[in-house]
Amino acid sequence: MTLPESQASGWARSGNAVRPYLCYLVDVQSDDLVHLVLKLNDDEIVDQTLRGTSARSYTKVFGHDSLRTSNNTLKIIVPADQPGNLVISDLLVVYAVFG
Repeated sequence: MTLPESQASGWARSGNAVRPYLCYLVDVQSDDLVHLVLKLNDDEIVDQTLRGTSARSYTKVFGHDSLRTSNNTLKIIVPADQPGNLVISDLLVVYAVFG
C-alpha cells in the first residue's frame, strides 16, 4: 500500500487526532482455538485467539506511526503449530488526511 505523496504531509500525527484503523472479517473454519496476529510493517496491531464457526467483523484502531508514506506491509500470521484454521477477508485500512 502506498499513500499519495501529496497527502502524506497532511497527516495528523499527535494528540487526540483522528487515528487510522483496520477493519477485517474473520471466519473461523473449525471448533478449535485459532491464534491470529496481524503486523502492520513492524508493529503488531492485532493479537487475538478466536473460537467458533461463524464469521465476525473486527475493528482495530492503531497509532499514526504504524503507517508509512509508502511500502506498507500487512502480515497475517497464524502459527502452524496450533490447530484450527480461518479465513480472513474484507480488509480495509482507513486513515485521515488533513491539509
